[in-house]
Amino acid sequence: MRKFSVLKLLLLFFVYFSACSSDGNQEDDDASTSDGDADSDGDTDGDSDSDADGDTDADGDSDTDTDGDSDTDADGDSDSDADGDSDSDADGDGSLTISDGTYDLEHISYSLNADGFISNTNYDQLVTTTFSTKIIENDYIKVTVLPEFGGRIISMIYKPTHHELLYQNPLGTVYGVWSGSFYYDHLMIFGGIFPTFPEPEHGKYWNQPFELQIDQSAPNAITATLSRKDDIRRTEQVPEDFGLDTDILVNFAITVHRGRANLEINGTVTETTGNYIERYEYWTTASLAPGSTPGASASPRNTRMIGAIDKIHETSSGWGDQWAWLASAEPVGFGNGVYQYDKLSYFENWLGWGIIYAYPTVQGNWWGVVNYDNDVGILRVSSNEITPGLKFWTFGVDSVDVDPYQDTRKEDRPFIEMWAGHGREFWVGSTLQPNEIKRWREDFFPTLGLREVTATTENGACHLTAELSGGDYLLTATSFMTIPDQIVTAVLSLDGVVVAEENLNTDPTAPSEVAATVPSSDVTPGSSKIHVEYQQNGTTLLQGEITVP
Repeated sequence: MRKFSVLKLLLLFFVYFSACSSDGNQEDDDASTSDGDADSDGDTDGDSDSDADGDTDADGDSDTDTDGDSDTDADGDSDSDADGDSDSDADGDGSLTISDGTYDLEHISYSLNADGFISNTNYDQLVTTTFSTKIIENDYIKVTVLPEFGGRIISMIYKPTHHELLYQNPLGTVYGVWSGSFYYDHLMIFGGIFPTFPEPEHGKYWNQPFELQIDQSAPNAITATLSRKDDIRRTEQVPEDFGLDTDILVNFAITVHRGRANLEINGTVTETTGNYIERYEYWTTASLAPGSTPGASASPRNTRMIGAIDKIHETSSGWGDQWAWLASAEPVGFGNGVYQYDKLSYFENWLGWGIIYAYPTVQGNWWGVVNYDNDVGILRVSSNEITPGLKFWTFGVDSVDVDPYQDTRKEDRPFIEMWAGHGREFWVGSTLQPNEIKRWREDFFPTLGLREVTATTENGACHLTAELSGGDYLLTATSFMTIPDQIVTAVLSLDGVVVAEENLNTDPTAPSEVAATVPSSDVTPGSSKIHVEYQQNGTTLLQGEITVP
């Protein structure tokens, strides 16, 4: 009996020890995986629960937004995309991690007064400011979130080709000081993707800290939400064209999904006081330099700005000789500063500084930039019901030759800035009803081998062509998908008749292609339609159509 009791005790001890060892994996402080296990604090991020401002981060409890509504955050399930289609069934394979990092910004020495205005500058002295970051990555994209200076995505690297997609300023310099052009009467370019509000021209919060919440409650997604309320009040130093005090709350929820190459952003603007807001401005600003070497981002001369637009409105009037070149940049005009969008889509034709807008607004669900030196691009996809405005800005093509260390006062930098706005242009603005909440989704993702685009969703982009050769037409559909290393069925049709069907293995390092050769007698130029549809498990991921020219 004594021997049996000892064995029984040993067995019970082993069972108890095994249960205690398997009830949760505590991640280390440097990196954690989104596996749904809680760490010892009850959250799921494996690190401390304090954000950049010392507040408490989201800890895996409820997924409600900070505005108190019961809206579910991006969760890696089959969410609806911007066009109402369902996302592909990502299989959940591959890595998904979040870690702590830092980012160093070198800049000229300057100081601000208590209201945020320049009190001193020293362009001969360079200093470095170090910011804390969160790095979220899967097998395909590495996204760096920086909450302390403007609440921004400072970097997005496409890992299969090791290309940076966003721009980072190697040397920050203060410019526009006391010009009346910006809320704080100065600006310093930093880079990345970030929300600007409630004013035009970078708003009030381009250099202010945002609150940060991390949500790892979903098994196949990690979300970092940047939040900021408009609580800075106008002072006498603010230029006369600015001074909107709105109390709106902006949430900028950044989600990386396991096994996907698209970065999902869900934005909200909330009226918080119960009052009607006659005018506010919101823009998502994207500083783009796709195809860059990480740590040395820049847009080359051979860069193109593409989008679902055909007309632009240029705004050279009132800016003097510096912007006069814009008025004659496009040869086909319609009056009142409206032109056909053609030559200005090429960076090499930007002879100086300038702003143009899509006219009257974006006509489809996408826009972006392609580096024609290596055919690496970045696209933004959204329904654009809430963000119909599109603003372009560059410092001009000569910025590619600027060495910021040779002249620290020179602000010109070689990148493309594209803005998605609630309003159609600066100074026009939008309205908010009492307690109204405006919501939108926008996705950013890389493309390879696509110089032109026919159609996009958050699942990828495609381009259709029809080329006459001898007595036949070659019909081709080229695509790049955001669900790499998966099987997708491509169906190519001419006037409703399938001419090619192929199972494609979505290559993360090259575009995919499906093609068919048809007799020219089957094609009526100006009338015949070429259609392509990409499917997976009975779901349409992407489709596009053109008329044969």
